[in-house]
Amino acid sequence: MTRVLHLSTYGAKSGAGVAALRLLEAERSYGLDAELLLMAPSSESLPAVHTLGNDRRLYRAWQCKLWSERALVALLNGFNREQTFKTSLGRLGISIHALRPYLANIDILHLHWTQHAFLSLRTIEELCKLGLPVVITLHDYWWAQGIEQMATKPGELSAPLRRLDRRVRQRKAELMAHYPIHLVTVSSSLGNAVTRSSIVPRLGVSTIGNVLSAHYYQQAQMQETRATSERELYRIIFVATRLDDPIKGWSYLVDAMRQLAQLAGVQTAQMQLTLVGTLANHELLNQIPLPVQHLGSISDVAWLSSLYAESSVLISTSERESFGQTLLESLACGTPVIARDSGGPADIVIDGVNGALVAHDAPQAMAAALWKHFTGATDYQPEACRASALRFAPTDIAQQYAQLYAQLIDDIQRAKP
Repeated sequence: MTRVLHLSTYGAKSGAGVAALRLLEAERSYGLDAELLLMAPSSESLPAVHTLGNDRRLYRAWQCKLWSERALVALLNGFNREQTFKTSLGRLGISIHALRPYLANIDILHLHWTQHAFLSLRTIEELCKLGLPVVITLHDYWWAQGIEQMATKPGELSAPLRRLDRRVRQRKAELMAHYPIHLVTVSSSLGNAVTRSSIVPRLGVSTIGNVLSAHYYQQAQMQETRATSERELYRIIFVATRLDDPIKGWSYLVDAMRQLAQLAGVQTAQMQLTLVGTLANHELLNQIPLPVQHLGSISDVAWLSSLYAESSVLISTSERESFGQTLLESLACGTPVIARDSGGPADIVIDGVNGALVAHDAPQAMAAALWKHFTGATDYQPEACRASALRFAPTDIAQQYAQLYAQLIDDIQRAKP
């Protein structure tokens, strides 16, 4: 039985952490001996999940390194808060000695999002020296760039950070050239961007989507979803961890809702925008010209599932999206998706079947797509939505990873003298 150790800085409080937890569950159900090691404190009760941050000494050491790195980024970038948490230097991390109790008899090391002072590039090199295949699932662009997790605009990084960026880029290129590191991107768009990078080996990249969770997989197999015409309101749902995160496209959302209100006129009274997630400034709700329901953050999966199922459509307005977990969840509940063309959604949305993909820089296109759906000019069947979500079924994704693991282990064995 293949033994896999997954590593992630965060657990269920981050998108990458959620993806890692769902993959862990899928792999264990598939028959792999998989475990997950988290850095940040977590309340996960699964026996296969281990948390370094629950050890007070390790937690304090990690926090010290995390905030030291953030302070250095802030100092070098003129205290520009916008970039403080959008870069990772890869210089500080937990010692490999803290990891050794979890490394015995492992066949595969599988890294997820391990930035923010969990695994430094030096520690990753020490892990590579163990002689095991190393798989890294990319949830952003960090491994294809230097210090940036997402591409920044000219002038957003200072000259000192740009110099550091070049050094980190060179260090990553050396690692990937000398060790059996295999990169997995969670979407085709992310894969295309990564393979254009000068530091990534062309033959060491695969694309495997994120796992539809067991709960939503079961939801997708259910046949009970109310038809849109039976609803009193046309319910538009928008879900994000932090609604006003610039990456989630709040201004695009507002513009699209204003355009929709102009199209609908008095019929806006028949519409409702439901927002799920935290919002730092509640006055932003006044920018929405439709009736708004803000429910805050929801951790209850059953409640969130019922909200998806009771909604007419889910929208995604992200500036950049590596995959799109909420899109998959909504489709599993039989609810179509209208998404901004921002990367990952292109792998999930089948235009005209389970929703629509609209132009990245045209919020009016999203408004038009919503208006067509509201008026019945377009119709997306719940059965088609659920069937599209099943493309990311746990067994299918686990099987793809199992095949990849087997190939990488075989490659290592063949390379031995």
